[in-house]
Amino acid sequence: IGRVSINQDGMLTIQRGFIWDGASGPAFDDPAMLVASLAHDALCILSSHLGFRFRRAGDGFFRDVLLSNGAPRFRAWYSYLAVTAYTYKARFNAWRLRGSY
Repeated sequence: IGRVSINQDGMLTIQRGFIWDGASGPAFDDPAMLVASLAHDALCILSSHLGFRFRRAGDGFFRDVLLSNGAPRFRAWYSYLAVTAYTYKARFNAWRLRGSY
């Protein structure tokens, strides 16, 4: 999908030229957060085609990327909670806009 793809083995590929806005909200855009937010934004693009379950997996991947890039556990935890809360808010808004209530 555009400049982002994922193969059947789960290898995420983000091509040069993919545009993302870094971390949203009050966050420090240090190297760990930049890498994690890049991967998360790419997975969010894919989830619009692959469904909510994939989006939830992307939230967990975001946390794992933060940890593997040296972010403190507490920071990875609260950042994960923030993106997960946003995921549920976005899903609810989409549900409400469709008139499924």
